[in-house]
Amino acid sequence: MITLNQAYKDFVIAKKAENRSPETIRTYGTYLKRLLLAKGDSLLTELQPADIRAMLANMQERHKSDESLRALYRNMKSFFNWAWREYGLNPSQTPMRNIRVPQAKHHEPKGVDPEDVVKLLDACDQTVRGTRDRALILFLYDTGCRAAGAYKLRRSDLNLDRGEALVCEKDQRTRYVHFTEPTAEALRKWLKKSPVKTDLVFYSLRMQSRGNRLTASGVWRALRYVSKKAGIKGRANPHAFRHGFAREFIQRGGDLSPLRQLMGHSSIAVTAAHYAVFHKHELHNNHHQFSPVKGLGLEPSTNGFLDCLLKPDQKPDKEGGI
Repeated sequence: MITLNQAYKDFVIAKKAENRSPETIRTYGTYLKRLLLAKGDSLLTELQPADIRAMLANMQERHKSDESLRALYRNMKSFFNWAWREYGLNPSQTPMRNIRVPQAKHHEPKGVDPEDVVKLLDACDQTVRGTRDRALILFLYDTGCRAAGAYKLRRSDLNLDRGEALVCEKDQRTRYVHFTEPTAEALRKWLKKSPVKTDLVFYSLRMQSRGNRLTASGVWRALRYVSKKAGIKGRANPHAFRHGFAREFIQRGGDLSPLRQLMGHSSIAVTAAHYAVFHKHELHNNHHQFSPVKGLGLEPSTNGFLDCLLKPDQKPDKEGGI
């Protein structure tokens, strides 16, 4: 019989044979390591739904995010589905039986604030690092690509005249992303100033790894450095730029259908669920603009709240005004 540890080793080999990216394989290990430590010597058929629930409950008790909890569920389900198929086990005996996907609570949008983007760009000086970071920030915000799309980007996949780049993101999949002239200009300045001869567009400038390809944590550190320099308190991690791109695209009147393709999503439902989410003041202002009552020709009172648009830090008072 197969133990959990042996099954995981076989799983990793299978994923490598499928040419899955090293990042994807590491992600499986990250989410499954606690289960492997606790139950690694157990036979696959000995695992029960209670073991899975214990892992999910433990993560929740450690106050991890809803997305982390759901990611743990997805990774365990993917692994056990593979194992049960691989070893011809009875599907009704999988430990994922009767385990429901954890619910996601409603959260406010997580995109970077456009005003913070301006502050970040202002904080990028004319040094080599400042020039690189400015190009990186604009590329992330203008394309909406994942962090991997930026740190894997090569000069040979970049067309500055057309404003497009071929990026490699999840599971070695490639797609084209698009950017505007300000981003192209920032990239030109960076590539001209680049002190290292390499096909990589973005690379490490640290002494011990100078010229090496950036990693996900390297991109995160670069953004954190500029954030501290700019003195901003809001979100400025790599995914916040992706989220901010999508939200601004929608806010400026862009449709979900092209946004789905620009984001590299397989389904428009994913785009809608994750990015068509609005702050309260945005809902208030959209309702004020598009409410069917606006078409009835009714005269509102001169001081009623319908005469006003809310700003992010404003709330209607008890009388309905601002």
